[in-house]
Amino acid sequence: MMGRVISSLDGAWQFQIDRGEKGEERGWFEPAYEPEGWLGVDVPGSWDTYLDGLFGFAGHCWYRKIFETDPEWQNGRALLRFEGANYETTVWLNGELIGVHRGGFDPFEFDVTDALNWDGENVLVARVDNWPRVNRVPNSLAGWWNYGGIYRSVKLLIVPGVRIADVFVRAEPGTDGAVAPLAVDVTVANDTDAAVEVAISATVSGPAGAAQLHDPLAVDGVTIPAHSEIVVSPSSGIVDAALWSPDSPNLYELQMSFAADGTQVDYQTVRFGVRKFEVRGTRFYLNGEPIWLTGFNRHEEYAGVGRVDPGGVLEQDIRAIKEMNGNLVRMHYQAHPDMYDLCDELGLMCFSEIPMWQVGVKDLNEWDSEEVWQTTETMMRTLVGSLQNHPSVIIWSVGNECATNKDEARPLIQHLADLTRSLDDTRPVAYVGMYGPDEVVNDLVDIPCANGYPGFNYASFAERVEAIHALQPEKPLLMTEFGHECVRGLHGEGYGTEDEQAEVLEGIWRTLHDRSDWLAGTIIWCLADYWHMPMKPDFHWMNRMYFCHGVMTLDRKPKMAVETVKRMWGDE
Repeated sequence: MMGRVISSLDGAWQFQIDRGEKGEERGWFEPAYEPEGWLGVDVPGSWDTYLDGLFGFAGHCWYRKIFETDPEWQNGRALLRFEGANYETTVWLNGELIGVHRGGFDPFEFDVTDALNWDGENVLVARVDNWPRVNRVPNSLAGWWNYGGIYRSVKLLIVPGVRIADVFVRAEPGTDGAVAPLAVDVTVANDTDAAVEVAISATVSGPAGAAQLHDPLAVDGVTIPAHSEIVVSPSSGIVDAALWSPDSPNLYELQMSFAADGTQVDYQTVRFGVRKFEVRGTRFYLNGEPIWLTGFNRHEEYAGVGRVDPGGVLEQDIRAIKEMNGNLVRMHYQAHPDMYDLCDELGLMCFSEIPMWQVGVKDLNEWDSEEVWQTTETMMRTLVGSLQNHPSVIIWSVGNECATNKDEARPLIQHLADLTRSLDDTRPVAYVGMYGPDEVVNDLVDIPCANGYPGFNYASFAERVEAIHALQPEKPLLMTEFGHECVRGLHGEGYGTEDEQAEVLEGIWRTLHDRSDWLAGTIIWCLADYWHMPMKPDFHWMNRMYFCHGVMTLDRKPKMAVETVKRMWGDE
């Protein structure tokens, strides 16, 4: 048996559009096909940025890469992992169809052990289709720019046949400063043809070095049948634990050794924090202390390069929110994994959501669509499984601005909320509605959320917010979006100026903060301007394609509102 290997497949690929959708018929996935004239591109990348004429292209595009493996790897299992590609990705390896994934932001992987050529070249081909259509999640008919392509890393992972498949660490503060309970669920997999006896042992290190555990963290004498998985759950406690919070983002690392039939075969490290975020009545609490959430919505978009961070801008965004005295970031979809690592390290909480946006708005039948149900369930499982050990992640959200003023929405929202709680019962579940007091699903989640853009109409907005809260008065209400657009460089009186944006943001925020005994937080829309799918000519906002609600421009130049927000949140 062997250890783990991560082999990057990033870098140079070949690329071709397939406007007529004839690529499969023409054999573009075959190893013998000669991709004459195909464009050389870098992966990760958004195809909208490869050539000027591709900005906004929607449809089929093909990617092709030749790579080799090390013959010594073939004693393990080979997993081909894509961190993100938008939207439907069909993968062939050496001419063999490997699988199809639907979803533009969640990572996915395929077992390619039996398809690899261990002694020579391998031809990897991926067809990516980002065409907007009903029953896709989201349908990309609006909302944000529908960037296409393989825009996050691709990797070949070599893992042992008997291995640690998943680790879920739960660590919370002890009562009155006592030992912090530490529980670990370890999923162990056996992909071999024989049963094996396994043993697990773990140590923990923290801010001050090796952590003192109340009891050994170990399990032994467990037999795993061939071709199966089991879950073992060792537990212990951390003595004198340093808690994680935005002000003190203390982190621990679990080092786990895994032996099969007496031989070490796998080793995993998992970073985690000791903290507890909870809902009590109409308030949020972190580590037993009340906390009011203030933060920004953010899109994963960078000037000129689409969804690929050109270097350091993601970290700049996280630090900018902190510098404005914010404590939270929300995104409409699963972000690049680096964002969650940075939020853990820098102390920024995350509202984590799947991109179930506008379902049922254009076609009510989407609520009964098997494709929508399957896709959203996969997204939710992936979101929780990917982020469960990040202390910065405090809330799971099952969707945003769908047709949840209709009873047809209830079965899917209920299913996703129940599923999420079954996967992780340590974090509350939210849903974000846009229909105000006409929402019919707020009873199904722990945190009802609302969005609103009232301009100067503070009084009527307050009445609307109070009516939403009245639907579930025993629960907190979270204002997940409020904002006002402006163009950087315009000043003085009038709509669209930096002055008016700053004034409106503060006016809305103070209106909401006056209700902080049950309105438990506010999240500004948004951190930076962004490209939006084209709207109709009569659309009421300033620009049909470039949405300028950001307190910064797309290239991160600040507007007046940056200083306003920093002051008002600093005075809180």
